[in-house]
Amino acid sequence: MAGLASLLAELTASDAQVRRRAARALAALGDRRAVLPLIATLADGDPAVRYEAVVALDTLDDPAALPSLIRVGCTDVALEVREAALRTIPRMAW
Repeated sequence: MAGLASLLAELTASDAQVRRRAARALAALGDRRAVLPLIATLADGDPAVRYEAVVALDTLDDPAALPSLIRVGCTDVALEVREAALRTIPRMAW
């Protein structure tokens, strides 16, 4: 598995598939230093990337992500992304 720094750099790659894989790998890595970059990824132009960021934030379970997840759960244009955020919020809020 790639290291934290390279995965964080991949979150801003031009290829959406690379960004999606990076978000998944960051979740698997389990390093909470990825939380803020993943929060930034919630604004990605690709809904599949935003979805993977939500799933990764759920896995990392850091309450710092709650305000951003609430925003995404209320406003994201992609239903799948909104639903993923709304499923994550109650688990994280406990």
